[in-house]
Amino acid sequence: MRTLLGQLLLKFPNLNYEYLIKHRDKNEISIGFLYGALENLLIQLPPEVVLFCAIEGVKIYEDQASVCEEVEEVIEFLICASQRSVRCAFKLILACPWNSHKFYKLAPDQDKDVLWIPSQVPRQPRLTSTVWNMLMKTNFQFLR
Repeated sequence: MRTLLGQLLLKFPNLNYEYLIKHRDKNEISIGFLYGALENLLIQLPPEVVLFCAIEGVKIYEDQASVCEEVEEVIEFLICASQRSVRCAFKLILACPWNSHKFYKLAPDQDKDVLWIPSQVPRQPRLTSTVWNMLMKTNFQFLR
């Protein structure tokens, strides 16, 4: 959450940050404060902005019992934020391996919102100059 807020601060320096300034003197920043700060900034972004939030390695958090519940709460918040009709488009991407067993279930419509990809992608031939020349000869013979 802090990283996301930091990136917003850098990318959109002209937003109103009164919410953050008002709470900056507190020694402890709660998760509730971070939620409020993110919502405050999302509301200010113009409608043409598409904001992507990508969280990689979600399985790591699923396997650590000490943080699993906290991460689940954050993901639930981010899913809700992505479905609210705020001014900008907020898109959430959770990248996890095929054997994820918990967080993908937080998606409201798993058939629509979860994209399963194969565990291995087949190798593609390298594009060498020889392969390129062969493709050009095969596909563009009519240009001669």
